[in-house]
Amino acid sequence: MKRKTPVIYVISLFLAVTLCLPSLTSAQSTTPGQNHPQCPMIKFIYKFFNITEEQQAALDKVRQDTHAAITPYFEQIKPLSDQLPATLLAADIDTAKAAELFKGITDIEAQIIPIEANAQVQAAQILTAEQRADIKGVLTDVTSFIKYIMAYPGLDDLRNKYEKRIQKAMIDSKLAFLNLTEEQKTALIDLQDTTFAAIKPVAEQMGTLHQDFAAALLAATVDTEAAASLISQMIEPSTQMADIKFNAELEAAQILTPEQRQIILDKINEHKNRFKRPGA
Repeated sequence: MKRKTPVIYVISLFLAVTLCLPSLTSAQSTTPGQNHPQCPMIKFIYKFFNITEEQQAALDKVRQDTHAAITPYFEQIKPLSDQLPATLLAADIDTAKAAELFKGITDIEAQIIPIEANAQVQAAQILTAEQRADIKGVLTDVTSFIKYIMAYPGLDDLRNKYEKRIQKAMIDSKLAFLNLTEEQKTALIDLQDTTFAAIKPVAEQMGTLHQDFAAALLAATVDTEAAASLISQMIEPSTQMADIKFNAELEAAQILTPEQRQIILDKINEHKNRFKRPGA
């Protein structure tokens, strides 16, 4: 039997931390109406960081209470999000209505951000100083590993060599049913590039805020004052990022023909009907 290499162990730990560690300090998914199951590696996280059964119960209580607090907001978002695809994919796109619906959604989502973030503060306080220090150490090691990979000398050359081919192959494979013209494909790839360029500085700002937030939560004594300040700073860039994505979705819809938009809308409606709950 072959022994696992250290790299495999690091990757396994990386997956566990990135996929499951947030479930220790956050409530439910922010997807309206969804209640996703816990990460399949959550038991590993509990064991790895020596989370006691009493602490697990307290963390579960935070998640349940937070889910109950944000559910009314999801219920407000749902009718707006249900209308958005039909508005964006209409034969004649009503941009004003689409923007109004989107603003309604982002305004509600902005109210959810502090609720979920404060749940993370509560969860961090359930952990001991030793456990928080352990988590901080693991996160530091995982971050260093990622930086090591991203510092690979030939990474930019690989990106330049394959990025456009990958983008085109993704469009050709995922959107083959639309029979896009070459001009449309080029326009969509250009849109991806400009959207990524617009998102990058905002994402970096959000990344810094989240790093500082994690530092406040994982301190020997949870820095609730710093955490509160950082939570208030998260709303604006989160909304800004959502605005960029919405404008990209709107522009992408406008690149398509009315017939192509209708094909997508039909697929969305077919998917909804297929998974529609009985009596809903």
